[in-house]
Amino acid sequence: MKKLLSIIACATFSISAFAQSPGTMTLSYTDAFGTKTSQVMAIWIETSTGTFVKTLRRNVGANSTNDHINTFNVKSGGTACNVSGGCALSGNVTGATTGATLKTTTTPTGFGVKNNIAVWDGTNAAGTLMPDGVYKVWIEACSNATATGTHEVLTSFTFNKIATSETINQTSPAVSGTAGTGLMCMFTYTLVKTVWATTVGVDVNVKPEFSIYPNPSNGVFNVNFSQVNNIKVVNTLGAVIFEEKVDASAMNKTIDLSGFANGIYFISVSNSNGTSNKKIILEK
Repeated sequence: MKKLLSIIACATFSISAFAQSPGTMTLSYTDAFGTKTSQVMAIWIETSTGTFVKTLRRNVGANSTNDHINTFNVKSGGTACNVSGGCALSGNVTGATTGATLKTTTTPTGFGVKNNIAVWDGTNAAGTLMPDGVYKVWIEACSNATATGTHEVLTSFTFNKIATSETINQTSPAVSGTAGTGLMCMFTYTLVKTVWATTVGVDVNVKPEFSIYPNPSNGVFNVNFSQVNNIKVVNTLGAVIFEEKVDASAMNKTIDLSGFANGIYFISVSNSNGTSNKKIILEK
């Protein structure tokens, strides 16, 4: 008995430890840097132990400003750049949002409100769903006022990838960097929020739901439904006594079985995801 309990306990632990809950993490914040208007950045996901998982966003000038995101370059499998004017772009950006330097004319703008600036689908760069656990979303960024090969911001926010949804209002970071401009303290983050929205328990292939009234019925009854393309009535011998195709926009159907004997009948409604059945009793 003890051996059986141990096996069950180990199995339960294994399932919990290696759960892979589907969902999305979104990062939002507001940033500012005095009167500066342009910003290059990289946002990526790492495990709690520092292993690179996936790039979410990279905004740099093509072959010109990626020397300001060297931590990202190396973490994502690329090479550091310490050349004035930048280097050839490197690093793994599979599945990421990429683009030029953020400015007043871009969406989002260089500085200001950045709602849902980065979204993670819970997978790594190869598209494999990652195990549940603690993860970090990293930001590396700078304005247009830094020396070659430097950044002004390198910070991370911790969140949980779990079977339930969770919103964390993150503590605004005391940003750290290597800028030599004396303006680093002006780079601020506020209203930082990570939202993990799980899709565990959400069936995207839902069988149709419906209701019948009155039930019992004197023969005439109503069926209310949504997203149904077929409805039929079957007697206890399995014979179909009524069947009709339903327009996808229809929400209800009145059926008259007053010409049939009292007893039990079965209503079936169907869509592309399957069929649902309910019993109706005729009592005339």
